[in-house]
Amino acid sequence: MTTIVTFGLFIGSILMGCVLTKLGKPYNTTLFTIHKIVALGYCVMVGLLIKDQLIAESTNSVFLATIILLIISVLTLFASGAMMSIGLSKNKSLQVTHLLGTISLVISNGMLLVITL
Repeated sequence: MTTIVTFGLFIGSILMGCVLTKLGKPYNTTLFTIHKIVALGYCVMVGLLIKDQLIAESTNSVFLATIILLIISVLTLFASGAMMSIGLSKNKSLQVTHLLGTISLVISNGMLLVITL
């Protein structure tokens, strides 16, 4: 059940981010807040999923690499998203960073899904 909720929140956050990108600046406050809450919920759920995996099985190098990539991706997304929300994205570098963070999070989520199923 945790896996379904986790990946549902992940997909919801991605979709909400796509809607925000499509609507452009200034970002709709309600949609932006929902995007942040869903992303935070995803982080909580993925933490529970990782905890369950650590309890259930011994860890291996692929699982640890997946966790490291996931953590780096989430930190990148939170930092770049926060800077974009306060208006520091005058050039495209933050948007590109956010996109690359999203791509690496998709990859690490795919790896986590394979490991946890």
